[in-house]
Amino acid sequence: MPPLLPDIDRLAARLGLHPHPEGGMYAETYRSRLRLPAQVLSPDFSAARSASTAILFLLPRGCMSRLHRIRSDELWHFHLGGPLTVHELAPDGATRSTVLGPDILAGQAVQHMVPAGSWFGAMPCEGAPTASSAARWLRGSVSRISSWGAGTNCSGPFPAPPDSSAR
Repeated sequence: MPPLLPDIDRLAARLGLHPHPEGGMYAETYRSRLRLPAQVLSPDFSAARSASTAILFLLPRGCMSRLHRIRSDELWHFHLGGPLTVHELAPDGATRSTVLGPDILAGQAVQHMVPAGSWFGAMPCEGAPTASSAARWLRGSVSRISSWGAGTNCSGPFPAPPDSSAR
């Protein structure tokens, strides 16, 4: 049986991936031609946006997606490799960790939505190989991040953040 993930460098080259500012590697694969004018969007957006965008996202073992706050809903889809955990700090202070992976019967999800306004980050599960997923944004990406987390700067409203918040 062939490995679930080929050599990382070969996979990144084949998919046209490059470093992502939040960690890991990505390639934009879709950008809707439908533009939403700023006046129909929330005040968080000052300019027109694509209705939706999508990326492929690769998170090698030992890497993580930095904790950051998003302005648009972000829909994650698991593709291949090992499971990864998405850690969230919701606007209401609730915390949640969701494992995306292939083992649906064990409770892993193949799709997960992170709501706008949440702080979140992701990392491959302990001992898991590299994970490959995709993310899609409603109201377009490109500067969809409103804040980067750095240690304790987001801990005030979240009394019990996941362990990944300090990384």
